[in-house]
Amino acid sequence: MNVATAHVVPTHAKTITSRYEVQEQSDGQICFQTYPASKPMFTFDSGVIVVGFAVPILGLDYFLLGTGNLIPALVTTIMAVGVAWLCLRILHRERRHGVRPGRFYVSNTTLNIPSAPTSNANMTTLHASSIDRLVIRSTIAHEETTNSSFGTIGSRGMQARDKRTAWFAENSFILEAQSGGRGYLLANGLNETTAHGLMTRVSRKLGF
Repeated sequence: MNVATAHVVPTHAKTITSRYEVQEQSDGQICFQTYPASKPMFTFDSGVIVVGFAVPILGLDYFLLGTGNLIPALVTTIMAVGVAWLCLRILHRERRHGVRPGRFYVSNTTLNIPSAPTSNANMTTLHASSIDRLVIRSTIAHEETTNSSFGTIGSRGMQARDKRTAWFAENSFILEAQSGGRGYLLANGLNETTAHGLMTRVSRKLGF
């Protein structure tokens, strides 16, 4: 198959930005390969939260060890590790449902969506004449909350939560094709710029 690939958004090893690639197929179709933005990993703010909750427990642990209470000290050590693990789990959970790389194919007359990202079996085909519209929408809303009544750690915790919620809101855009009262997902986990660029390229190929 004679395939020419164009990278719409430059790729870098450490990038967390959403992107898509365009591959011209020999049969005249275009394959759109989409990549969602990677969720942010450990940050300074999340470190502050983990340390803020775990250190007091470790302080109690140190006191118990000093007084010879080995079993209570072991229990508090397990509690400190558990609290740190729980904080990291909460901070780093993926809030975008079903986000993953994907692909679909577009010709001048059809839009073809594979049922799985690694297989072209059971392809769903939408004819251009039956597509009502292409839609971009965000799946996560962001409403900033500010509350400093919980002290420094609590304040930093809320700031970290707001920052992460804002990131997910900015990178939760999806592109879907609507036809016959149904929505067909084409890509998710995108930022708004990537989503609009992708929609423009798809619309152009379909002649919308």
